[in-house]
Amino acid sequence: MKQPDKINPAATTRKLIKKMSFMCGGVYEGEFREHLFHGEGSYTCRLGTSYHGGWNAGKRHGNGEHIDTYGFKYSGTWVHDKKQGTGRAEFPSGYVYEGEWFDNKRTGKGKSVHSSGTSYEGDFVDGKQHGNGTCLFSNGAVYKGEWRNGKMNGKGKYTNSRGASFEGNFIGGKFQG
Repeated sequence: MKQPDKINPAATTRKLIKKMSFMCGGVYEGEFREHLFHGEGSYTCRLGTSYHGGWNAGKRHGNGEHIDTYGFKYSGTWVHDKKQGTGRAEFPSGYVYEGEWFDNKRTGKGKSVHSSGTSYEGDFVDGKQHGNGTCLFSNGAVYKGEWRNGKMNGKGKYTNSRGASFEGNFIGGKFQG
C-alpha cells in the first residue's frame, strides 16, 4: 500500500489572500485565517468608508488607516478595533491631532491644531487638554501651565497678544491671581 505524501511545511505557512464581497456592498481584499480577516487587508464599505492595514481575528489591529465618508481620517495604531498607541487624526472641521491614544480617545502626550490656527501641545485625557501643556492662541496669546477638562486650571502663565503677563492660579479658564 502506498503511503500518502507528507505535508509540505512551507505550503502550510502560506498566506491566504482573497477578495470577498458582502451583501451590504462592502468588499474586503487581503489575508484571512480561519475565515476571519487576519494579516494585511483592505475593507471598503458600500458608502465609501475604508480601512487599510493590519487585522487580527476580524478586528483592526496593528498599523492602519481609516477614512470615513464625512472626511475623518485616522492613521496609526489599532488594538482590538480601537485607536490605541500613536496616531494622527484629521477631522472634517480642520482640527488635527497627532499623539497618543487609548481606548479610542486622545489620551497621553499630543499636539493639536485647530482650523483657527490655535495650537496646543501637552497632556490629553479623554480627548481634552488635561495635565501640563502650552497653548498658542490664534490671536497671539500664549498659556503655559496646568489644564483640567480642557480649561486652564492650576498654576500657569498667560501672556496676551500685547505682551502683558498674568502668572499664578487659574480656575475654570479664568485667572485668579
